[in-house]
Amino acid sequence: MTAEINARLRGRQQEQEILDRLVHEAHRGRAGAALQETMAAHTKDVRRIPTGHSPFLSRPAELAELLDELTR
Repeated sequence: MTAEINARLRGRQQEQEILDRLVHEAHRGRAGAALQETMAAHTKDVRRIPTGHSPFLSRPAELAELLDELTR
């Protein structure tokens, strides 16, 4: 049971690390951009993708490549 819990926690941590690295470039002119930049300042590696709120719709291939890269 402990191994299963640890695996789930590691998975969630990895998911959060991936999310922490994404900054939606198209939102830079809005109030949300300042918050994104503040959060990104606390991470080691920030990846930027020129898209809006739904990169999986507007740039699916680029997002998939980026997510694949981040999970390695």
